[in-house]
Amino acid sequence: MQAVNSQNQPKGECMSGNLISKIDKKLLSLIYFGMPIEAVDGSEIFVKSKDFFYVTPSFINTYAGGHSEPRERAIAIGLRLNSEATFEQMFSSLREHIEDLAFTESQVINFLKKNHSWMNTRRTTYFPFRYRDQVCVAAVFQNANRTAFGVDVYTFNDKTVWPAVFDSCIVIQWKKFV
Repeated sequence: MQAVNSQNQPKGECMSGNLISKIDKKLLSLIYFGMPIEAVDGSEIFVKSKDFFYVTPSFINTYAGGHSEPRERAIAIGLRLNSEATFEQMFSSLREHIEDLAFTESQVINFLKKNHSWMNTRRTTYFPFRYRDQVCVAAVFQNANRTAFGVDVYTFNDKTVWPAVFDSCIVIQWKKFV
């Protein structure tokens, strides 16, 4: 995990496109920068990872086809949600194309397997990811005894206003910096 200074800027790093300076600080603040996401072959999808995830029946019915693809190594950036917002507000505040920030299902699973101790049992973490030809958002939470994750999926244009409680956060990938 990359250390950050008091202005929430990564120490000794210069982010391509200066993403950090673009962040709407009323909405989001940097939690971490630089957590690695290993290259994935695209074989892991949420509905086939039932040993790792609790997947709701409605999720299975909606996303039964699951889809992922191979990806090169990337890094993850975590941002705390400071005020309530829709997904569109959260991610558009980064002033980057959501497609460029989105993971694949395999990358989300890889991130959670490698960084499960980072997850907080009280917070929901939102991961944008590509599902076929659209961007969706996986809302991931960890059970109280830290033995499994729950996941639910929403479309990017879902109009629900999500609360900024219990350090809820978003995680994006930053391919430009690898």
